[in-house]
Amino acid sequence: MPAGEGHLKAQWRWMLGAAGALNVVLAAGFAFQWSWAVQLWPWETGRLSYLFIGAMLAAVAAGAIWIAVSGETASLTAGFLNLAVMLGGIAGYLLVSVPDYRGLGAAIGVLALVNVGLLVASRWLPVADSRPVPPLVRGSYVLFAGVLLAVGLALILGVDGVMPWPVEPPTSVVFGWVFVGDAFYFAHSAVWPRWNAARAQLWSFLAYDVVILGPLALHLTAVGSDLLPNLVVYLTVCVFSAVLGVHYLVLNPHTRGWGSPATVGPAAG
Repeated sequence: MPAGEGHLKAQWRWMLGAAGALNVVLAAGFAFQWSWAVQLWPWETGRLSYLFIGAMLAAVAAGAIWIAVSGETASLTAGFLNLAVMLGGIAGYLLVSVPDYRGLGAAIGVLALVNVGLLVASRWLPVADSRPVPPLVRGSYVLFAGVLLAVGLALILGVDGVMPWPVEPPTSVVFGWVFVGDAFYFAHSAVWPRWNAARAQLWSFLAYDVVILGPLALHLTAVGSDLLPNLVVYLTVCVFSAVLGVHYLVLNPHTRGWGSPATVGPAAG
């Protein structure tokens, strides 16, 4: 790698590390409902919604920190695609439907455009690990993308009883765009199945599970009968993704990316 490219890659890694650390702080703030974090959300909402926000921020942090540590900067493409779709959708909603927050919508719209630019630029970042995604992971990502897209669109359209806890209409739309952005995140690795990007996504999902699985399991004792099936499905997806992440990121020496020599050839399933 030329010296200039190496210096640029080092800058990316430092920025990602800083962004990851910032998101860890934000994730903790929302998960524990610290006053300064709660005040950042435009609308008052419930405990599980704040936990959901914290879990999503933890997912962003995990992906960013993994890329910073591993140096797999080409993995950023999927993340920028996610943020461009998510932020673009939220910005459009605030600008069109929430007059009191049009200033916020404009600011988020600028961030969405920045991510579009970064998405285009990231297509030329060098790939260090070009092994294909294990078939089970790729198939799971197709499933995740489909479920996330369906749930996201339902939330955006205002369908009642989608989440396994009550969600207010404005928060529902924003959460919907978060899910749609995540659908694109996982679809990216299903369409372009390279292990460098898919591994970062598994770290994201695993961090999300760490934050939200326990509270969701405890919610089984409080959820109404009408929302119980939603909660069971939600928990099933989270448990499955956690098992998938632990296997491929921790237990399998051919795919975890640490503690063993680099593997040549397809990532073992």
